[in-house]
Amino acid sequence: MITGGSKGLGLAMAEKFASSGADVAILARNPDTLAEARQKILVGAKGKVATGPDSAPISVSRAAQMAFSKVLSGEGAPYNALVNSLHVGVIVSDQIKRRYDRERPNVSFEQYVAEAGKGVPLGRMGRAERFANVAAFLASDAASYVAGCAINVDGGRSPVV
Repeated sequence: MITGGSKGLGLAMAEKFASSGADVAILARNPDTLAEARQKILVGAKGKVATGPDSAPISVSRAAQMAFSKVLSGEGAPYNALVNSLHVGVIVSDQIKRRYDRERPNVSFEQYVAEAGKGVPLGRMGRAERFANVAAFLASDAASYVAGCAINVDGGRSPVV
């Protein structure tokens, strides 16, 4: 299940999972963008794709999500259900594009992204596809012993945990 699955990181992860043969459920607040995302994902899907209009976990804070993931990991372990959480940093996304349009329309989008990325320790903003790669790894057999972890996919931006 991927929350925020109609755009940006969520869509990139859904596409990655679906093209890898996984059954995917995507959730989003906007039914129109959700329907568009479903059609896009179905083009390359090898598994099943299900959609839903609600997205309860989106507003959960990072710390609460980590605690929730840890608890679920312990409860799911006897059933071989691996639970981990990914925490996002600054990613080139629709949200960044909207901010660009609102704040600095006289600068190219590429320049805006490069400038905004200077505040990230790696010196650049992340890309949704890179975030999706980490998610796909966690869902793969290669990560079959990874459970209860919180991974910051943030270019080194988070100073703790």
